[in-house]
Amino acid sequence: MERSGFRNFVLISASVLALGACGTTQGVNKTNVSDSNRVDTILERAAREAKASGNKVETIALLEKIYERNPDDAAVATSYGQALREDDQLNRARQVLYPYTEGKDAYPDAVIELSMVQLALGQYKEAEITSRRAVEMDEKSGRAYLALGTALDAQNYHEEAETAFRKGIDNWNGDPAPIMNNLALNLASQDKLDQAIDMLMKAKEISPGRMEIERNLRIIRTLQESADDFLIKKEQTKKEIVAKPVPKKETKVEIKPVTKTENTIKQPEKPVVKKEVVKQEPLKAPAKEDVTTNKRGSNQNFNSNKNAE
Repeated sequence: MERSGFRNFVLISASVLALGACGTTQGVNKTNVSDSNRVDTILERAAREAKASGNKVETIALLEKIYERNPDDAAVATSYGQALREDDQLNRARQVLYPYTEGKDAYPDAVIELSMVQLALGQYKEAEITSRRAVEMDEKSGRAYLALGTALDAQNYHEEAETAFRKGIDNWNGDPAPIMNNLALNLASQDKLDQAIDMLMKAKEISPGRMEIERNLRIIRTLQESADDFLIKKEQTKKEIVAKPVPKKETKVEIKPVTKTENTIKQPEKPVVKKEVVKQEPLKAPAKEDVTTNKRGSNQNFNSNKNAE
C-alpha cells in the first residue's frame, strides 16, 4: 500500500479510536472488507499513531469516502455520523444516521448515536425516546444509558437520570470518565455536593488528563464552600436570636364604647313639666275718698270700739 493510503487509514483509525474511548462502535475494521487480516493489521498500527494526528477535517473527508463506497454498512455510517456530530455538523449527521435507526434491522449503535445528535440539537424529549429504544435493543450498553441519563437530566428528571447513569457505569466498556462526569453534575444538581466531588475525584484518578473534570471539580467545590458559608451564617443567626432576650410586649386593653342594639331596653322619657307664667297686674293706687266720709267712718269705728270696751 502506498504511503498516502497508509496515512488515510491512520486518520480513519484515529477517529475510530476516539469513538472507542467513549464506548462507541467498532468502526470500519469489521465490516465488508475482503482482506480482513490485512486491514486489521493496518488499523492496529494506525491506532498506535492516532493520538498524534487528530486532523478532524481530513478524518471526516476520509470517512465520507468510505461511507460512499459502503452505503449499506451501518457501522461505517455510524462512525461517519459521530465524526460529523463531533464537528458540529448535526443536521448532516442526522441524515446519515437516520436510515439505520428504523425498522427491525435498526443498528443499535446508530440508534445511540442518533440520540446523541438529538441531545446536541437540544431535542431532549426526542433523545429520551430514542435512547430508551437503544436500551431496549441492548440492555448492556453503557452509552445507551449515558444518552438516556443525559436526556432525563436535561428535562429536570434528576433522580431517574441518576439511576440511568449508575446503570451505565455498571455496564461501561473502556474509560468511564465521561459518564462519571455526567453523574457528578447530576448529583450536584440534587445538592449532593459531597457525592459529586467524590465521583469527580474517582474520574480524575481514572482519567487524569480530562480538562472538563478539572473544571467541574472547581465549580462544585466553589458551590460547596458557598453552601458551607451559608450554613455557618445561618447557625450564627440562630444563636444570636436565642441569646437576645425577647422583650415583653405590653398588651393594651382597648375599651370599646357600647353600641346600642335593637334589643336595648329604652327607658321611658320623663314628662316635661311646663311652668305657667302668671302675669301680675300692676298695683293700682287707691282711689281718693271723701274726707267727710272718712271722718264719719272713723267716728263710727271709734264709737264701736268704745262699746266693745
